[in-house]
Amino acid sequence: MLVHGLGANQLELSKLAQALHREGFSVVVPCIPGYTMNTGEADYVAWQHTLEQRLRQLKARFNTVSLVGLSMGATLSLQVAARVKVDALVLLSICLAYDGWSMPWYSGLMRWARYIPFARRFKLLEKEPYGVKNTDLRAIIKKSMQTHHVSESGVEALEFRLILNGFELIRATRRLLHTVESPTLFIHAVDDEVAHIRTPEWAFKHIAAATKEFIYLGDCYHMITVDNEREQVKHAVSRFLKERMNATVGAPVFDVPDIVSPELRRSLRRQARERV
Repeated sequence: MLVHGLGANQLELSKLAQALHREGFSVVVPCIPGYTMNTGEADYVAWQHTLEQRLRQLKARFNTVSLVGLSMGATLSLQVAARVKVDALVLLSICLAYDGWSMPWYSGLMRWARYIPFARRFKLLEKEPYGVKNTDLRAIIKKSMQTHHVSESGVEALEFRLILNGFELIRATRRLLHTVESPTLFIHAVDDEVAHIRTPEWAFKHIAAATKEFIYLGDCYHMITVDNEREQVKHAVSRFLKERMNATVGAPVFDVPDIVSPELRRSLRRQARERV
């Protein structure tokens, strides 16, 4: 099950969903009332309950179920995984703080905006670089935002109620991090402009999962599923899911691909030299 980012819709994860389907996975990208674009209002607790219910339904139908979340969708996935263990948890550009280099100086104060009478009318407009380092793709996204108000990199503007509930979700999820035992893969860009690399590194250190990996990306921004290293992301997600599915069922159901990331290859060679 793939969970898109805050206020966006299934378009945001369409390419990754298609890639995983081609690899032999059954893929679901749920619509979450109050969280998905144009689905009314609901608080983060309702988002969590909806996703948890869908997860339990899938666990009743399938031998293995995994969660893959992007941005705030990764935060929501982590929150649900603290309540319902999954066979694999993949956190793409997880947002556990709005502390990236492009965030406005006042972003940390927005959680207090609920006490300002006119705050509900506030919207945070998406602006360049739109989460992508690739300048050609950025131009396409900008046009899509102007025409359709949504693109593969997310929604044009975030309403105040979404932002406020996002803060509440982050706070609740950080408290539950030490209870998450599902095998977990973090993938994060070093230059993420929304969520600084130090925060997922902190989460990686404190998550309770015995099996965990962290992959650093050096040539993209926040929207790693569509930016310059999107193929590496697809490959890494597929590899991790296949490894975990094989481990869960105790049989080689999937052929596990080799690691293709140059950074990972260099890391493995360095570790091998250190062992000699």
